[in-house]
Amino acid sequence: MDEQVNFKITLGTKFSKQPAEIEILFNNNIIVKKQQLIKTKVFEFTLDLVKNKKYNLTINRSNHDEKNEQIVELKKITADDIDLNKLLDHTCFYPKYPTKWFNEQIKLGKTLDNKQQGWRIWGFNGRWEMPFDSPFYDWLLKVI
Repeated sequence: MDEQVNFKITLGTKFSKQPAEIEILFNNNIIVKKQQLIKTKVFEFTLDLVKNKKYNLTINRSNHDEKNEQIVELKKITADDIDLNKLLDHTCFYPKYPTKWFNEQIKLGKTLDNKQQGWRIWGFNGRWEMPFDSPFYDWLLKVI
């Protein structure tokens, strides 16, 4: 390990019937087990990074019934208490569109991208990804 970075991710929610479920992964390894998001919650964890390596931080968002309102909002993300809000414009959300709605949109002649850059509010199931390199602070200076 060459460096440690402490992350805090604040997620908010709004739902009418059932809450969303959230799982956080680091390079496909679970660091926050799947759990219901019933109210705004801060997830905090430390990542051990090796120099000159590529990484991926992922938030899996699930449990939407494709009928009722259910929203998850990425309110804030920090690394060692540094606000990464500007960085969020460069991250991507890969939605799993509701089948019925998706088919309706296609019939209307609309095209839907398989990834949405900069989305902070997720009304669909899917995954959010933030790829980054180490050393973390060298990478951060390049992208912001």
